[in-house]
Amino acid sequence: MNLDHDVQVGDKVFILTSNLYWVGVVKSTSFDWIVLEKASMIADTGRFHNAMISGDFSEVEPCMKDQKIRVQVGSISVMADWPHALPTQQK
Repeated sequence: MNLDHDVQVGDKVFILTSNLYWVGVVKSTSFDWIVLEKASMIADTGRFHNAMISGDFSEVEPCMKDQKIRVQVGSISVMADWPHALPTQQK
């Protein structure tokens, strides 16, 4: 399937939807969905630029182990590569 985004399985990504931030590893993709694993919802990035540079967020809500998060492609405002370690602790 030819997708209109270049995200690949195994990529670590930062996603901004219409109202939530997510970070995780891409498990699978389709035309309508990106499935993340090892994901966390970011409740508060803190200073955005600092978070992007350091990988450190003010508030993190990790998902349960082995939980898959499905993000609808149409709801994504921004998707960026995530070069940092994924957050795993609630903060």
